[in-house]
Amino acid sequence: VLERFSAPLGAVDATRTLCLIKCVDEAGVVVSSSELILARPADLRLSAAQVKYEARGREVALETNATALFVVLTTRSLGRFADNAFALLPGRPRALEFLPFGAFDSG
Repeated sequence: VLERFSAPLGAVDATRTLCLIKCVDEAGVVVSSSELILARPADLRLSAAQVKYEARGREVALETNATALFVVLTTRSLGRFADNAFALLPGRPRALEFLPFGAFDSG
C-alpha cells in the first residue's frame, strides 16, 4: 500500500528541524524508520552534542544531550553494528548490537 502525505512546513526552521519518518504495517509494527534533514548539512544550526556510550558485552548503549546526526560506531574487532550513520536524539537512548563476523571475544 502506498500512501502519500504532505506536512505544512512553512513555519518550520529547516536549519533546526529533523523529520522522523516511520513506516508501520497494518498491526502498527514499525517496519522501517528514517531521519530527514530539511536543510543542507552545512546550514544546520544544531547545538554541540556530547554522545556517551557504555559497552555491555555485544551491546553498546548510547545517549546524548543534544541531537547528534550521522552517529557512526567503529571498532577494531571483526564485525559490524546492527545500525550505523543514524541520528541520536536527547531523551531517546539507543542500544546497538555488535554482530561479529566470527566468534565473539568480549575481552
